Amino acid sequence: MDKKCKGFISIELLAVLIILSILFAVAAQNFSTILSKARMNVTIMELVSDIRYAQQIAIGKRINCYMVFDNKNKYYRIRIDDNPLPKTLKWVNLDKRIDVITNFPENSFHFTSLGAPSIGGTINIKDKSARACTITILPATGRIKVYY
Repeated sequence: MDKKCKGFISIELLAVLIILSILFAVAAQNFSTILSKARMNVTIMELVSDIRYAQQIAIGKRINCYMVFDNKNKYYRIRIDDNPLPKTLKWVNLDKRIDVITNFPENSFHFTSLGAPSIGGTINIKDKSARACTITILPATGRIKVYY
């Protein structure tokens, strides 16, 4: 009487495990890259949105609205000169893996009551994997351009 084997032998299982581990290692590396790109894109979109928000606050309330950047402590904030003291409208803590570098004097600029920036300039965003983006704020108009 012949008995047919109804299972897997250990070499077959070992081969399947090796193939799965190789696939997992490749997928994990790609997932890390995708996650890093997503983190960078979210930072860029939020920063551009906040710059436009500061401009709209300045126009709507007819006051100066400031954007202040601190790369050392990894944050930026939006503030207004509200009587009698300045008031912070928004404080954003940046991801520790992302650097934000500006060419604005004292790392800040403001929008006037007409929506024009006090000075034109650039904001450079870099992550640890050397991906970079430049956000340009044009003088006089306050138009925002993003360069990848």
